[in-house]
Amino acid sequence: MSSERVYVVKWQDFSTHYGLGYELSNGTIGALFNDRSHMTFEPARSYVLGSSHPRRAQAVRSCIEAHTNAR
Repeated sequence: MSSERVYVVKWQDFSTHYGLGYELSNGTIGALFNDRSHMTFEPARSYVLGSSHPRRAQAVRSCIEAHTNAR
């Protein structure tokens, strides 16, 4: 187990549509949805963890695009 501290470096409130989007210090990007479900994209592993619901997948893509464009 790594002792590296991971913290939130960016977040965006999409709560009127989806929920909350975030980026962690280790590069992980995710979303916490209004229905209390969640999805996480881990770049080092190149896959998304969580529901494959089309609307949720769109929300994660929106979060990833927002964070990528903000860099």
